[in-house]
Amino acid sequence: MMIAAIIPVSCSKKEKTEQNKNLVSLEIRLSVELSSQKVKQMLEQASARILEKNNFVVSEKRQPLHILIRISGRKNGSDGTCLVDASLDALEPVPGRASVAGTGTLSNERDLPELARETVTEAMQMLVFQYRLSTAGADELIRALGHPEADVQIFALRVLSERREKSAVDAVIGLLSDPRKEVADSAVGVLAQIGDQRAVEPLIQSVVPHETDSLLRIIDALARIGGPGARSYLEMLAGGHELRQIRMAAARARAAMDSQERPEQAH
Repeated sequence: MMIAAIIPVSCSKKEKTEQNKNLVSLEIRLSVELSSQKVKQMLEQASARILEKNNFVVSEKRQPLHILIRISGRKNGSDGTCLVDASLDALEPVPGRASVAGTGTLSNERDLPELARETVTEAMQMLVFQYRLSTAGADELIRALGHPEADVQIFALRVLSERREKSAVDAVIGLLSDPRKEVADSAVGVLAQIGDQRAVEPLIQSVVPHETDSLLRIIDALARIGGPGARSYLEMLAGGHELRQIRMAAARARAAMDSQERPEQAH
């Protein structure tokens, strides 16, 4: 259970240094097991080090870029295992989130606060990386789609979707076959948002037999993209798929395409 008190992080810097860097303010919320001055200082230092390496300065006053760190920890019975969960949220002006779980074995050299420090360090690195991606150019975002971590790929996909970045279509299509379901599903949503006709045939080819949820997402994406290829596929599903749920979904999607096309034809 998290305690209600908020421990503000402070880090004094000269004004001239602050003027040349990005200001950020932090809050740390600790669970009862980790609530101590020692842990506070340890996490202050760990957070500040990561931020300073990335041209940020921690300010005593609340800034437009404000990071909220929530940390909980517990000892897991008598086997010496300890668990720490760290959740970091960048609130404004560019929202982002990084969640990391750490697991370790207690010993004389390694204890719960130390595990908390390592876990927060990893989460802070992820959050800073996300922040940089949110303001990156299209080429850098496309490169991030090849990152080994699914969280990085999904964040890059989200930014590309918000921008409706057509130059990323081919790279996003490549993720439709990703074995990690969360990555492949995110790619479907991005292609629907971008709305480029190049995605229609790859979406159809990516359908996996007997995966109803996946097919429903692709039906929705095709309806949003539109075009002759999407219409033909939806008509085929509506007229002959073995599952009534799929037939109904395809019929509704086709009707939605019709309603979108009529106003365009009127103009």
